[in-house]
Amino acid sequence: MNRLVRVVLLSLAAGACLLTSCKEDDWEGKRENPNPEVCKVPDSYTLRSSFLELDQDGNVVDCYFGKYDPATPGVVSITVKNYARALEVIKMIVPDEAEVTETEDQLIWNLKDVDGKSEGQMVFKRSTAPGQFAVVEIPQCSRPLTQVVFKKPLLTDSWMDEYNTCDALDNFYLGAPIDVSLGKLPEGAASNFGHGQGMFLVIQEYEAGVHDGLLLRLNNTENNYVTIKWEFNNRLQEQIDRAMKYAEALLVKKILHDNTSFVTTMTSMGMASWDNGFMFDAMNAGKDVFFASPEVRINFKTGETNALAMVNAWYYREAWLYKFYVEPAKEDGALKVIIDSRTSGVK
Repeated sequence: MNRLVRVVLLSLAAGACLLTSCKEDDWEGKRENPNPEVCKVPDSYTLRSSFLELDQDGNVVDCYFGKYDPATPGVVSITVKNYARALEVIKMIVPDEAEVTETEDQLIWNLKDVDGKSEGQMVFKRSTAPGQFAVVEIPQCSRPLTQVVFKKPLLTDSWMDEYNTCDALDNFYLGAPIDVSLGKLPEGAASNFGHGQGMFLVIQEYEAGVHDGLLLRLNNTENNYVTIKWEFNNRLQEQIDRAMKYAEALLVKKILHDNTSFVTTMTSMGMASWDNGFMFDAMNAGKDVFFASPEVRINFKTGETNALAMVNAWYYREAWLYKFYVEPAKEDGALKVIIDSRTSGVK
């Protein structure tokens, strides 16, 4: 087949894709699928993926909160200041629509699969064990996660307060706008911004030993999946490389739903509405979750997800995410805020 014939065939194929998809995907005012396929996941997956990151073979790669010690397989340990903070962390990962029973000393989450059938119970309760505030018992369905332990700070953990209250964090309060750009670098930030520059919003404060801080920007630029696919360049791969992963997208969705005032602030900062489709990478979403394509979009307002494809959902935007934390500078030991574009496994 000569080069001219091959180009003609490729053009015809592209035209066919556009003709079959524009009827569904090009509607007035907003090019988003009004009836997307909603991806449902079992509660067992939500619970497990809130704490553990697994590879494609089901092996533990990292944890999203606290620490994971391979010497105690399946157990995640999180250091908190008190029992109230432990309960707050647990409530962060429980879906709004979950079936929950709460008393003064425990919280029980009745897990359901995608058909509404019982998967067992997650039980969060006070702990009487030395050095612990609380413990979370995990049902069999969420293996390899077996237990979450909320530990009391040790006397040697005096660094924690210092890292939480240092002057470098003054500008990084919840809801603060942060200018991430060359020439206006926050103290201690690197100059290589892999997820783009501009005004970002602090959607999660940093707390030493508990979780990283998070900066979010919802990009206004709309991308066409079909067009980029047919450009035969690295543009799409670059977007995939900097896209947040599936578990991070779910975390951002929950944070935005719990803090709806962010929406007005983000609009005033020139960001896109959260009622749009933003791409994330679902390559390692887990064996319990299936998408037709590893490039998937999520509507942060509705929670709807659907796979980007040549025939159906092909308009999307980028959501840029950075984590930030505090570290001492190597040269003088002064505490600095570090901004990191590598967000896989954020706590």
